[in-house]
Amino acid sequence: MRDPKDRPQTAGAVLRFPSEPARFHEHRQAALRWFIERCRRPTLREFDAWTEDLGAFIAQCHACGGTTLRLGDFDAIDDADLTRLKADLMARAEDPARGWRPSQCADCGAPDPSPLAAFYARYLPEIHSDLLLELIQGEGRVLRCDVYTVGLEGAPQRRFDVEDEAQLFEAIGAPFSLRGLWRRFIDRHHLDEALPFLKVQEGYYLGLRPYAETEVAADALFAQFEPWLEPRIGPERLDVITFLRDAEAQGVRIGEGEGYRAWLSSYAEDISDGALDPFLILNSGQLLSALGRLAARYGVRVEPSTREGVWAWLASGELRVEANLTGLLFQIVHEGRGLYEGLRRGFKRELLAVVEAAGLPAVLRAQLPDHEITIHDGHILEARRLDAARGARADLVELATSHDYHTAEGLAALLERLR
Repeated sequence: MRDPKDRPQTAGAVLRFPSEPARFHEHRQAALRWFIERCRRPTLREFDAWTEDLGAFIAQCHACGGTTLRLGDFDAIDDADLTRLKADLMARAEDPARGWRPSQCADCGAPDPSPLAAFYARYLPEIHSDLLLELIQGEGRVLRCDVYTVGLEGAPQRRFDVEDEAQLFEAIGAPFSLRGLWRRFIDRHHLDEALPFLKVQEGYYLGLRPYAETEVAADALFAQFEPWLEPRIGPERLDVITFLRDAEAQGVRIGEGEGYRAWLSSYAEDISDGALDPFLILNSGQLLSALGRLAARYGVRVEPSTREGVWAWLASGELRVEANLTGLLFQIVHEGRGLYEGLRRGFKRELLAVVEAAGLPAVLRAQLPDHEITIHDGHILEARRLDAARGARADLVELATSHDYHTAEGLAALLERLR
């Protein structure tokens, strides 16, 4: 479905980069400031938690001295943890065939401009900061990869000396990849003699029952769970507990290749057999908080519902519909994703449907001046001729999403249905 507010966040082309001071270090620092101030911060201000990953590679021509910037997105980097990410970026930076490193100068066309700087950024909405990786290059290769966090305002960056997902989380309080953090969490604690827990964001905990030699030992480990939970369940409103191995039994809808067998493959057999038991504890209200932040960009309000389970009201203009988010919440956590990432992947279509539906009544009033357009119960549209007692009725969301009323053909079909 077309997103009325979407526009490309990157040009996806070779662009001209302004001349910078001659010395390499100064030039690289100027490039870093430019990337933060001109590329990332304006995008973050507009898109907030919808901001996509972005990479920038800057090279200097040995023939004319000009500098070339190539922007690129990195949709293929999904399941990578920090260690894999660094390796992937280094491979892309050293091989022009990977499509990131410029193969020729944008000014004069001379081949093989010299690498000057390369950056990769991912926005972490949980801490309201960009995670930025800078590849330091020299001698025809990548010498090292520096890791920063960059806030929306204030100081440009903080640098962290981290090598893997666990160190990154300990340093900044958010993972690059929750799946990667799951792996490191189990690596560290699978032989523990007590139940380990890890709070990955507000109201979202990972837990693990480590290996136990006997059922008695396993039961003794689980006996530690209630004392841990009791002081937290009220203040943190923890209301969801689910085990990764129970997804199928609970009927959780999981995308193909997205379950724990794919991203915890080295432990998958033991998890399935119950020899090792990872689980999650959550406050389902945090899903609504994350959804409210994401929906705000589209002018959609999110309000809690009183229904049992995880439900929310989505409201925009005259439209007000209730959505069941229970299945989505379980899908997100069983696919090893954070709440923002899971919502971006699993609920954008529904948000766009609300946007389309909310905009339809105004269009119909302009197109059907001889009709009265009324919205009943927040989502039922009635189009009644002024001389008639009753009019045609349809669900507003279904009506808006079954006809593309932004096109002449779609609008004509929709009007014909209502006349």
